[in-house]
Amino acid sequence: MEDQAIFYLSEIILAIGHLHKMGIVYRDLKPENILLDTEGHVKLTDFGLSKERVDRDLTHTFCGTIEYMAPEILLRQGHGKAVDWWSLGTLMYDMLSGGPPFSGEDRKKTMESVLRGRFTLAPYLTREAKDLLKGLLKKSVSERLGSGPTDAEEIKRHPFFQAVNWDQVYARQLEPPFKPSLTSETDVSRFDPQFTNENPVESPDDGVPISASECDVFDGFTYVDPKVHISMVRDPWAFDGSSNIRRRRRSGVSSGSSPAYTGNSAMPVPTIHGVPAPHFGSGMGPNYALQGSSGGPGQPFVFAEDFEDMELGSGHGDQVVSPTSAFPTQPFPVPQNRLSRDFFASSRPRNPPTPRQPIPHPPFAASTYHRH
Repeated sequence: MEDQAIFYLSEIILAIGHLHKMGIVYRDLKPENILLDTEGHVKLTDFGLSKERVDRDLTHTFCGTIEYMAPEILLRQGHGKAVDWWSLGTLMYDMLSGGPPFSGEDRKKTMESVLRGRFTLAPYLTREAKDLLKGLLKKSVSERLGSGPTDAEEIKRHPFFQAVNWDQVYARQLEPPFKPSLTSETDVSRFDPQFTNENPVESPDDGVPISASECDVFDGFTYVDPKVHISMVRDPWAFDGSSNIRRRRRSGVSSGSSPAYTGNSAMPVPTIHGVPAPHFGSGMGPNYALQGSSGGPGQPFVFAEDFEDMELGSGHGDQVVSPTSAFPTQPFPVPQNRLSRDFFASSRPRNPPTPRQPIPHPPFAASTYHRH
């Protein structure tokens, strides 16, 4: 059984390592996203939650599947490439034990199980397998196997893979443990009939052009038609300072050289690595909302890249947690529950930072806004 796991884990490690070299964090490693090609080799699928350009800075998006999600994602304290190696550990555990290491009766109990980080190892596992699982499932990112500068190489050197010829793995020269028996390239017999028996239905198209207001609901998607980019330059987004709902400013463009968010300046909020801490609510710290207007009309204070990896709605009434990545405030980990509070108790400051006077952001170049 471990020999089969070694084969699949080896190919997955090379795939994840390649993504990391390209500055991409996969963030959704789980059995459902691992397919086999016609020869029985691994193919990773579903890159909808992947994050690009994560070479040095951390990202703060809450995404993934709870059972395979690293604790730093659950705590929303910022995460990097090491989350993929945690997920590799949960996947390996699933392969060797028949289920993920952390689970509960409901979503909340499962999250608490992940944050505790306690799991049992079956007695039939080899010493090398147990040691690798313990190394990958470290709550502390700095202690987790693969979190160092060598990334995947650190895992490849582990004794669990001592018999692996990585050059042969890369060249797909090893014989897969299982090769699917297919009758043709379009054979879907391995797929659940629940899906293959469905009737394909095309989206209705009456030929009527979509209005500008209807197009607004598609703003923020990963793919944006080039024509939409042009309209963004001509018609930038704006905040009116009275609501957490974005609106378009229909007159003119911003004073910057590229699309920007304009409106009232914001009071600083606690940030983590230059990005606002998770949304605040009752019992979880102070609330800061958009305040007043210190700059001239239409003066840019928040640009498109400030919104990357953030939810625009606070989830707690009408309060707005405004992007303030230009403010060099100190990290302020916010406890989400008792477990996370205990987990980060040693690093949390005693008092929240004192709000400073609103300062308009400097007009630096804006990038396309993506929601992940």
